[in-house]
Amino acid sequence: MAYQRRSFKRFLLNDSVVLITEENKEVRSILMDLSSAGAGIISGSALEADHRVKISLGESGLFNKPISGEVRVAWCKQVGVNLWHSGLDFGSDLKINLSGAQ
Repeated sequence: MAYQRRSFKRFLLNDSVVLITEENKEVRSILMDLSSAGAGIISGSALEADHRVKISLGESGLFNKPISGEVRVAWCKQVGVNLWHSGLDFGSDLKINLSGAQ
């Protein structure tokens, strides 16, 4: 299922993903949505806006090879007790080709 709210088509997901912060802290997260240019995640830790984190995504029905690299935390807001929703910006180096996704 896809929804459009931004410049790129976003796909709803519910996949586990691990992020590594600049301080080498591991942040286990749930990948909630994905587009060619970014992603939305839910985590039990706050992430610093404008900081870089390492992300690694395994193969998916949306793309056929693992993807990893550094991304920018665009924003982070608390949505519950010990629960944060963050937006990740892939920048121009990590754009994902999702043209074949439905």
